[in-house]
Amino acid sequence: MSLNVYAARRISMFPWLVFSVGIFLLLGCAGCPVEISPPSLVVRYGESALATCRALVPISEMSWNSTVGVVGMEMGVTELSWTVKELREWTVRSQCVISTEDGYECSKELPIIVYNMPDSLAVTSDPPGAMAEGKPYSLHCHIENIAPVQNLTVRWFKGSAQLIEDLQHQNSKVGPQNITSDLPVVPHLSDNEAHYRCEADLDLGPGGPTKLESVPFSITVYTGCAVEIIPPSLVVRYGESALATCRALAPSNGMGWNSTVGAVGMEVGVQEVNWTVKELEEWTVEPQCFINPGNGVLCSKVLNVTVYSTPNSLRVTSNRHGPLAEGKDITLKCHIENIAPVQKLTVKWFKGDTEIMEDLSHQKSGIGPQNVSGDYTFSPNLSDNGTQYRCEAELDLGPGSPPKLTSDPFNINVYRGCPIVISPPTLVVKYGESASADCSTFVPHNGIGWNSTLEPVDAAKDVNSVHWSVKELREWTVNPNCVIDTYDGQCEKELSVVVYSLPDIISTSASTSAMVEGRQCSLFCHIQNIAPAQNLTVRWFKGDTELKEKARPLSSEVEPQNVTSELVIEPVMSDNGGQYRCEAELALGPGSPSKLTSDPFNITVYTGCPVEISPPSLVVRYGESALATCRALVPISEMGWNSTVGMVGIKMGVTELIWTVKELREWTVRSQCVISTEDGYECSKELPIIVYNAPDSLAVTSDPPGAMAEGKPYTLHCHIENIAPVQNLTVRWFKGRTQLMEHQQNSSQVGQQNITSDLQIIPVMSDNEAQYRCEAELNVGPGGPPELESDPFTITVYTDCPVEIIPPSLLVKYGESALATCIALVPSNGMGWESIVGPVVKEGVQEVNWTVKELREWTVELQCFINPRHDDQCVKGLNVTVYNTPNSLRVTSNRHGPLAEGKNITLICHIENIAPVQKLTVRWFRGETKILENLSFGTSVGPQNITDSYTFSPNLSDNETQCRCEAELDLGPGSPPKMTSDPFNINVYRGCPIVISPPTLVVKYGESASADCSTFVPHNGIGWNSTLEPVDAVKDINSVHWSVKELREWTVKPLCFISTYDEQCSKALIVLAYTFPHTINVTTAAPGVMTAGNNYTLTCHIQNVAPAQNLTLRWFKGSVLVKEDHGPQDTSVGPRNLTFDLYITPETSDDGAEYRCEAELNFHSAVTKPPKLISKHHAISVAGDWKTPVIIVLIILCLLILCTLFALWYRRRRQGNYSVVQTDIPLANANGKA
Repeated sequence: MSLNVYAARRISMFPWLVFSVGIFLLLGCAGCPVEISPPSLVVRYGESALATCRALVPISEMSWNSTVGVVGMEMGVTELSWTVKELREWTVRSQCVISTEDGYECSKELPIIVYNMPDSLAVTSDPPGAMAEGKPYSLHCHIENIAPVQNLTVRWFKGSAQLIEDLQHQNSKVGPQNITSDLPVVPHLSDNEAHYRCEADLDLGPGGPTKLESVPFSITVYTGCAVEIIPPSLVVRYGESALATCRALAPSNGMGWNSTVGAVGMEVGVQEVNWTVKELEEWTVEPQCFINPGNGVLCSKVLNVTVYSTPNSLRVTSNRHGPLAEGKDITLKCHIENIAPVQKLTVKWFKGDTEIMEDLSHQKSGIGPQNVSGDYTFSPNLSDNGTQYRCEAELDLGPGSPPKLTSDPFNINVYRGCPIVISPPTLVVKYGESASADCSTFVPHNGIGWNSTLEPVDAAKDVNSVHWSVKELREWTVNPNCVIDTYDGQCEKELSVVVYSLPDIISTSASTSAMVEGRQCSLFCHIQNIAPAQNLTVRWFKGDTELKEKARPLSSEVEPQNVTSELVIEPVMSDNGGQYRCEAELALGPGSPSKLTSDPFNITVYTGCPVEISPPSLVVRYGESALATCRALVPISEMGWNSTVGMVGIKMGVTELIWTVKELREWTVRSQCVISTEDGYECSKELPIIVYNAPDSLAVTSDPPGAMAEGKPYTLHCHIENIAPVQNLTVRWFKGRTQLMEHQQNSSQVGQQNITSDLQIIPVMSDNEAQYRCEAELNVGPGGPPELESDPFTITVYTDCPVEIIPPSLLVKYGESALATCIALVPSNGMGWESIVGPVVKEGVQEVNWTVKELREWTVELQCFINPRHDDQCVKGLNVTVYNTPNSLRVTSNRHGPLAEGKNITLICHIENIAPVQKLTVRWFRGETKILENLSFGTSVGPQNITDSYTFSPNLSDNETQCRCEAELDLGPGSPPKMTSDPFNINVYRGCPIVISPPTLVVKYGESASADCSTFVPHNGIGWNSTLEPVDAVKDINSVHWSVKELREWTVKPLCFISTYDEQCSKALIVLAYTFPHTINVTTAAPGVMTAGNNYTLTCHIQNVAPAQNLTLRWFKGSVLVKEDHGPQDTSVGPRNLTFDLYITPETSDDGAEYRCEAELNFHSAVTKPPKLISKHHAISVAGDWKTPVIIVLIILCLLILCTLFALWYRRRRQGNYSVVQTDIPLANANGKA
């Protein structure tokens, strides 16, 4: 092998080597290169499950290995879904398996948790019922049918406070279980009515269920005697009925009521007893509820009974009558008749709605109804006048107390000072007229009258009002007093009498007859014969504006006087013609006379020369007459006119003089009016005169004339002929309504002149047809000529060739007429139209028409040409568009019938005979929403047939959607209207388009079974695949029937299949074959009598049942469910014999109890449900435990024997064991010698 060949092979293997190394590294470092979505599943038992496995590297095949819902190996895919419609296994393992292109196989497991929410969650107590304070109790949280218990957390709450968290459910059993969580409690009296609850939380991570909590469990706690009296205390009206209920809070051996009235003897076997009295007519009664509890110690509880009587009446009286003098004491008394019990009586005093005193002094020890009174003494103020006082009686007996009783309001009237009223309080009387007043009182008295120098009135006792009067009051000073003698003392009040006289005259005058600006002068107000002068006020007014108020005269005289008021002013010219007046007012209070005002006093003020020229200035047209009048404003001796034209000499004894000229033919004129006043002052005033001439004509021209080329400079001229004076001339230029320029002439030349004003413009095409004008104004003041403006000057602007074509573009339907006009914008030597259809040439015209009766050419090139006088020939084209609207517009499809979701469909829009296609726009709509727009359909000329397509993959949400196409020729103004096709309806379905009825079949083994499979889409065949009675595919029908006469297989999976135009798919019919158990009975391993406290096993035998996986076994003790089991969750089929055990520890109270078991086959999704089977009742006999006392006696006997034996042995050891032996040892004497 050559070196080059070897190198080439190495190079060609390098990419494969790199890919293999990459795959090796990916597989070795990251596990199986797949991604499962979601990464883990939390599924409720019986619901659907779905996960998708996606390969992260190139693969050859992939599959799902699973204990349920296996998905076989598929090639050529990169992702594969695992789905289970109803997950009914508690332990599920599912793995995604792939094979890479180089043969490497691996798998990744999907973690799956199957859970079940509890059927119920409830709290009970042990023992049940009310709880004694300080004793231990247990609360149980019963959680039924929950799984998985390994993930269960039970939390206990008291109110909203968490108490404990119970995690003691970590067993390994699979499937739903019944769980009980316990909470020990030692209640206190403060826990009465406390709410306990438990909460079950399956902590399964994301996708897990929410927490479930029990209904709150309320506890009742008692202390002392275990009874509850309702109500706890009783408030009864004397003579009415009374009722109370005593309820036992713990089991009792009897209960009743001790009472002087309505006693109830001991009643056994009840938990509550009533104490009732039809008419309670005793004021003191003390019923006691007694109970004999289970411990045999009798106890009782007293019902507090309060008997009351509401008062017969409640009223307020006083020790004083009539209105009260301020500061004098008054005592109010509250009378309460026939009320009980007075110990609970509270009397409250109110002033209006404000409580002012509470009286508890009546709470004494008397029994039965009593009469009670309460006093309230106070000193009223004037502010208390009209105040209402009341008393309120309240029996404070707690709940059930009678309502408060309130007396009627007691009104008091309070006065200050002398209790008399003089009406009117002040008397204003004109001198010589009558006067009268009344004096009245509102309190009891010993006499009331008038003391006066005029017409006194003696005191009278039996009246409340006395009258004082004078027929003609002719004294300037009089002081009548009204006198009264009350029970509190004598007092009096004076009637204020004011006597007045109005002035005979009120007038004004000035210190001078002629007022000069800036010089002070005085105005005087003369008031004659007025009284009383000290009450006089003089005010000065200029027009309606008050200027100042003069101080009142300081005189104390009461008789009539003459008064003069002075006002000093310093006039200015704005005061000229002003009116001054004075006003006199007698301020005497109510009844005062009206104000008196002088006549207005007019003043005249002058400045400079006191003459008036009318008109003040003259504007005269050249050659016309002029006239002015000079009038003296003050007395004068002589006057005249000094003037360059029409002089008037000095004249005496006149106050006005006229200057006049019949024809004024001078451009410059000066004229003055001259006067001499009576005091020798001479002055003059000039009359301003302007002589003018309005222009003969006003016109606008252009330079050069004619149409204007865009961008070139031009000048507009405003020609004004014979105008004067030019110094006062203003020329304004306008374009339309917009002012462009204002030009003022600065010439000093006198007389009329010809004026030209210029405006420089550079027109653009937007200025075409613009109107320009000029305006001439002579600013000579009032009397001058009006503004003059020229006629509008319209300019024509052109660009390129100076022609205008109307219309600027032409839109013509094929075969119809066409017309266009070409207008010259400048003088021409000839013009016309160049065209293959209808050419035109003309001379000596400024416009020419092009017309065609029937336009049957698809391409027309049309040009207007002109020969201008100053330029070469030029042309301008007219754009002509010939069109044709389509004959028809419709939508078709490449598919028929309902569509599978996600499969492509192509809609085609057919547009026949349309032109021009270059301007065609096709739009697609779903409903009213635009979804696509196409603009490119070629450059061909003439009508064509066009098709446009729209391809999409419909979703299920597109079902029943209407699609349509729209064709539009966008030709500008005058375009034909849009055309729209009829709607095209689409129908979309998801999944395999077949329906199996019923979806699940529950059949008793050996009986018939049948189902129908139908479709709603076109197909190539529909049938059944089955190990029993398959049905071949049929094309021309939409429904196929599967049936078996006798179903004698335990596992059968019929599949309904269909071949649609998109794919072949199938759906499985779930067939559940079952058989009832032949027998169901209960046995025990230790027949006979059971010993209380020992453990025993009851066994439920079920023979020949299938399927065992769907079996639910329930144990009952009497009618109470005690346990629930489920059949083995394996994959075996066919009938089986099953046993279920129930472990019991009987008590003596269980003697004679009946146990039974109940078997039920549960098919959750099935319509048919087999009936339950129930075993016979198994009764148990329970005896007391005799072995324990026998063993104890034997042990005691053994101990006594052992003690006796030990005592004998010990005694014997203390006494010893002796033997006599002969020896040869000599006996010693007392000295120790032998």
